[in-house]
Amino acid sequence: MQAGFVSALALLAAALVLVAAGRAGGAQPVVQTLMPSCPGSRLQGSYDFHDLTLVKCNFSGLNLTAANFRGATLTAVVFVRAKLVGADFSGATFVDSGNPVFPNDFTLANLSQAKFKGARFNGLTYLSHATLTSADFSDTDVSSGNAVFGEVLDFDAGASPRLSFAGTKMNCEFVAQWNLLDMSNANIGACTDQLQTVRGKAHDFSGGVYSNVVFDNLDLSGSKWNGAVLDYASFQGATLDNATGLNGTANALTQLSAAKFNNASVQNVDLSYARLYGAQFTKANLSNSSFAGSVLQANTSVTPPIETAAVFDGAHLRNVSFASAKLQSVSFRFASLYGPHATAAGATLTGADFSNAYLYGVDFGGKSTINGTNFGSAILVAANFASAKFQVDGGAAPDFNKALLQGATFDTDADLVNSVLLNAFVDFGKASNPFAGNAVYLLLTTDYTGFRGWTGSKRPCVELSYPSFTVVPPNASMTCPSGNLKICGAGDTPASLANWKSAIAMVNNSVPGWYELDATYDDATAKSAICNNNATVDPKW
Repeated sequence: MQAGFVSALALLAAALVLVAAGRAGGAQPVVQTLMPSCPGSRLQGSYDFHDLTLVKCNFSGLNLTAANFRGATLTAVVFVRAKLVGADFSGATFVDSGNPVFPNDFTLANLSQAKFKGARFNGLTYLSHATLTSADFSDTDVSSGNAVFGEVLDFDAGASPRLSFAGTKMNCEFVAQWNLLDMSNANIGACTDQLQTVRGKAHDFSGGVYSNVVFDNLDLSGSKWNGAVLDYASFQGATLDNATGLNGTANALTQLSAAKFNNASVQNVDLSYARLYGAQFTKANLSNSSFAGSVLQANTSVTPPIETAAVFDGAHLRNVSFASAKLQSVSFRFASLYGPHATAAGATLTGADFSNAYLYGVDFGGKSTINGTNFGSAILVAANFASAKFQVDGGAAPDFNKALLQGATFDTDADLVNSVLLNAFVDFGKASNPFAGNAVYLLLTTDYTGFRGWTGSKRPCVELSYPSFTVVPPNASMTCPSGNLKICGAGDTPASLANWKSAIAMVNNSVPGWYELDATYDDATAKSAICNNNATVDPKW
């Protein structure tokens, strides 16, 4: 009973305000006089009012199924309890009557499958308690409050298509139901307070369609995203630490293609088995997260095509897993992937760009595919390439130009034929070093510390220990570190050692290094001289 009189009570309240103002003896409100204008249907036997102007018309209780109000101009038109299933109000303008007693009113109307695409709500329009199953309010602006829906929408959440606010500038009346709507490309800027995590209470976005929605710079830590559609969504500068529901399964990948996470904090988040074609993670902090089994290459078969693969340039990837991920042509330039759980085992790395990446101890084994992969100037100390598959099915040779390969391990039959290792760094041990391994200290450049949340030194000194020396394929013909194009050997003869000697000393490398113990081509450095006489290892790395 109460719901049936919502609009009537609103009108009565407005009328009482006018009366009270008059009794107070103050300035008299100006009430615009509206003259009814209710032209007949353009088409006999139907309700066709497209492009017409209607003023103070009463359609209450009528069956207006499939009625056409496209492009119409409506002022104080009443549709209370009308049946408007499939009616079309696309491009219509709902005008301010100048008097709150005379709104446009759809209270308790059945607007299932009705279309309001591109409609303009310039005046007060009640939609409270209307049935909105599969209605379309896309490309509208409801942020002003002129369109009054109420805190709870009445619709069948299981119907297809969804009730749509795609491309709409939203208000915040029914935020709790957004996850049941089509919110793709919606402008949610007015509702950030309701969406952000406050005092540990996080929002649940599960099941929502949020393609192209901008969540930039929001604190969404601990938020829930089970089953959400997030293709082309933007989380640049946002905090998503400990968020859940972004991972899928081998048979049902989550939808995050072309999503943007640049400069975001996405720590402790499971993004395994996610569809992340062309996603962007430049300078993001992704520590302790997982991309295992995820798909990150380009995808030109979709509309619009995603022309470029994912980007992790400058990202911090401590303890991140890319096991079995599809990383064709993905860019990791100056990214830092390291830690005891850092892995790309079994991944497809064809055409991936790891140039200048910090890849200390990363596992690239497990039959990962390495075709034309760029490891130029990468820090691959203690990296594992055992069981990796190089140049599969005629694929191109990898590039290890100037790479740091101290303690790196390759199978003795690894296909590195035609690979370039010019000025790469290796350590086969030295008689004056009685141990089975060594450690090298590196002074990183600022290219590695521009990621979100770094509070340590801009140029941290880091220690990279390797428990065993470099193992290389002895019979592969390639460009040796010395520049010779030949079979470089295993580093166990004078001629082979000459082939493996870089023309650059470690201390003169773009990322300079110093050895703790004597190495094959460099002597140990005094502790006080390490990292340009600043031997303190940054504990935050």
